[in-house]
Amino acid sequence: MIRPIGKKVLLLKEKAPEMSGSIYLVTSSETGSNTPPYAGTIVSIGSKCSGRLKPGMKVAYHWSGAVEIIYNDTLYILADEEIISGIIAKNVTLG
Repeated sequence: MIRPIGKKVLLLKEKAPEMSGSIYLVTSSETGSNTPPYAGTIVSIGSKCSGRLKPGMKVAYHWSGAVEIIYNDTLYILADEEIISGIIAKNVTLG
């Protein structure tokens, strides 16, 4: 299994919702890329993460600085804790 270190989180990436009638516009700027939020489930967290995040939480995050890892045919995201934008309630979906 993959275990994040420091202030890193490991997310199980959710499949992006299909868009109907609208699109995401992605632009670049001097401070990085502006991307739409994505959703994922926290699999594990590094030892130096704040106490706010727990494995099993569904979260919204932005792509900036994240790394995709395929392990046992499953797509994971490894990234800094700071990419997490919010915690998603169990009955809410992005899209």
